[in-house]
Amino acid sequence: MTEFWQNLTARERAVVAVAGVLTVLVVGYFMLVRPLADYEAESQRALARAKAVYQQIDAGAAEVEAARGTTQEKAGETTSLRVAVAQSAREIGVAISRLQPGADGALTVWVESVPSPVFYRWLETLSAAHGIAPVKVVAQKSSAGVQLRVQLEFGGA
Repeated sequence: MTEFWQNLTARERAVVAVAGVLTVLVVGYFMLVRPLADYEAESQRALARAKAVYQQIDAGAAEVEAARGTTQEKAGETTSLRVAVAQSAREIGVAISRLQPGADGALTVWVESVPSPVFYRWLETLSAAHGIAPVKVVAQKSSAGVQLRVQLEFGGA
């Protein structure tokens, strides 16, 4: 390599040196400067998307809080979770097979056989009339296929 370099004229050496410097600059631009600039632009776009999602979630949370406040004001008096679940099930026609109180006022409810439209109407009634929604729902088709076997967990205080 040194023999090749020694055989070059001064003008050729200058051209090779300038080409080497330009190559380093171009590679440096495409390997360092441009990715950093693209990363910054993508970060700004991601931040804008995250802010938009946060605003939607915040607005939804405000609506939920407002709805909870109005349903509690409509009720006038607070009933226990167990009483509210049992009464609304009886009114809709859902036969609860087992109720199990849990820690911190939680409640687990088992229903052995209920048609799915009746079950969903019961959940909607619980939500609208009492502001109660299950934390966890496990639903299975019964052997006949038209009924559901359901286990619900309601959160406590």
